[in-house]
Amino acid sequence: MNVFKSFDKKAGDLEKKFVRSIKENSFFLTGNGAKNFILGVTKDRILVRSKRGKKPYEITRKRLRLAISQLLWKRTMTRKELEAHSKFSSALMGLVRLICKNLAKLRKTAKGLLRITLKGKRCYHAGADRIVNDVHRAAEAGVECFLVNFFFLRDDKSANWTRHLKGKLLLLDSGAFQHWRAVEEGQEIKPVTVEEYCAFIKRFEKYFIAYFNLDVVGDFEASARNEAYLRAEGLNPIPIYHVGEEYKALERMISEDHPFIGIGGAAMLSQEERKVKFDDLFNLYGEHNYHFLGGGGDALLQYDWFSVDNSFPLKAGRFGKILTPKGQQIKAPKEWTEEDMFFYNMHRSRELEEYDEQFKLDILVPPAVPKKQLALF
Repeated sequence: MNVFKSFDKKAGDLEKKFVRSIKENSFFLTGNGAKNFILGVTKDRILVRSKRGKKPYEITRKRLRLAISQLLWKRTMTRKELEAHSKFSSALMGLVRLICKNLAKLRKTAKGLLRITLKGKRCYHAGADRIVNDVHRAAEAGVECFLVNFFFLRDDKSANWTRHLKGKLLLLDSGAFQHWRAVEEGQEIKPVTVEEYCAFIKRFEKYFIAYFNLDVVGDFEASARNEAYLRAEGLNPIPIYHVGEEYKALERMISEDHPFIGIGGAAMLSQEERKVKFDDLFNLYGEHNYHFLGGGGDALLQYDWFSVDNSFPLKAGRFGKILTPKGQQIKAPKEWTEEDMFFYNMHRSRELEEYDEQFKLDILVPPAVPKKQLALF
């Protein structure tokens, strides 16, 4: 199933539920905080009047559903982006926020734009670009979000990955860290060039929900030059801030109003060092959206990440491990099969995004093994 169709269906369900809940004299607050009244609902329109307005205006239900669906798969949108759905974008943002109830937060960006962001954190599963079978198994568990790596995809001259991952939510990483690690290990490896990376993105851009900048580990200025090159070529890469760099680099990224910012450099730190760096980051700049590159361990749940990528859920079952409700990686009960562990980990990673239900200590029934209940306790 195309993942975008599943978001359309969920958006339709949410919109219908909202319409059924509308009562006489219902009102909502727009993105700017103004009170608007819902005068009525037809088969295809919602009739609205502002507190000071004399004439009512209309928002089509189709456009409202499209806006909800877009927010569900992007997880963050500005009022300006909503203008594509209605000229009454502030009212549309207010309706979308009301429909999402307590699952969304609203703030003003550095440029003064209103941005609505869903709570919770999306997990992009890393490693699927190398193990095709895992993609199909993950889909059985309802997992459709993957991080793919240019470092590995560049050798796929026939672009076979597009057939296996078509219709999924894909986030593209440049592979800078994988290249750096290979060099550190003494391997002779072809470098990842910004020109090659740029050409790849231009060819396959339609497959990606977003793509990261080609960062250079330990060299912020070189990373900035690569980002400038990509932008000059008409691309919009997500910048990456490496913990430990000067905060002026992060402040520059924040001032540019990106939907989110990648946070890298943590893999080389101890757990204690990461806690110090992340505590400082979120205390000073915690209102912004961050993607935790290679996100795992205690830091996965301790901080309000917008999204994370992790290879653990896909591969852990092969090593007899599972992800606990608190984000810890532990050995699975002896009677569990690799298939049991795989589907358990898939469900746990999905729950990260379900803000209102995340990480319950419940009994899980994986779809692949419906006759057997799996419980940690």
